[in-house]
Amino acid sequence: MDIITWTAAAVMSMYFNMTSQPTNGDFVYNAEMQDGKVSAILSYKTSESDNSLKANTKHLYEYDEQDRVVSDQMLKWNSEKGEWVPVKCIAYEYSGSTIAMNYMLWNSEEGHYMAPTESVVYTMMGQLIASVEKYKKESHDGEMQLSDRYLMMGGGIYNLLAGK
Repeated sequence: MDIITWTAAAVMSMYFNMTSQPTNGDFVYNAEMQDGKVSAILSYKTSESDNSLKANTKHLYEYDEQDRVVSDQMLKWNSEKGEWVPVKCIAYEYSGSTIAMNYMLWNSEEGHYMAPTESVVYTMMGQLIASVEKYKKESHDGEMQLSDRYLMMGGGIYNLLAGK
């Protein structure tokens, strides 16, 4: 069973869900498209005091040849510098029925993402069960250590993880 989680269609669906939710009243979202896929989602915070929009966050998406997301970079707007500043990135790795999500923080002094500080590995174990393993980098040795392990169960698991 092949796992295909974060596809171009899933990103588009997420964007439409965000923009249609009444609970998102403090934010306005805009999607940038490239080659029929969402390449970026920008959020703007609404200001009631002066009835304006202020840039907030920007997510940049990169896809592989199968339209699966391979990276999701988050940038924050720096109003003092007037530019988008990288904050973090999630890199996705796909292998058969497994997907690994590696969380990396931006090192502003060195100008690149650091090695992953956290990782979550999902493994499909049938249409109704997924194994989830969480890893965190331990500060004393710098190695990733298993911090949590559990099973996700339910009829929607396969659809959620497989992007069906």
